[in-house]
Amino acid sequence: AMSTLQDLYNVQASSFLQANEPEGLGAYKPSGSGSKVITMLQQLIKDSEVMAAEAREAEQTSQESLEAFASETNKAIKTKKDGISKQTKQRGMKVVLLAETSEAKHLTSAEMTQLQMVKERLHESCDFLLSQFDVRQKARADEIEALKKAKLTLAGD
Repeated sequence: AMSTLQDLYNVQASSFLQANEPEGLGAYKPSGSGSKVITMLQQLIKDSEVMAAEAREAEQTSQESLEAFASETNKAIKTKKDGISKQTKQRGMKVVLLAETSEAKHLTSAEMTQLQMVKERLHESCDFLLSQFDVRQKARADEIEALKKAKLTLAGD
């Protein structure tokens, strides 16, 4: 389009085949607005090229920012997932420990109940022995005395 317009406006007046000009018109002067139009179009082309370059640069910057953001986001997501995995593992271990502790408590409680029953039986037996101790002591002393007398009697004294 530019070349066509340049060809149109840069044509020399002498290139047209015409009859002599009528008197009073004067010599042909090309319009000055033709070069202004071409200059304006050239300026528009330059401006659009600059705008396109700026747009490409802005798009490149935006793309780099997006990639950096996506990378940081992916790292943050991975960190959070790793944290969740670690906490889930720790929770699982604590649940197992709680179950083991509960089982140990239950077994200890059952063992304590059995030991309490043994203690009560031993206490009853011991109380009986203690309550009968004086009586048995006296009976034993009497029996020893009787054996001594029997021994003396048998020995002839």
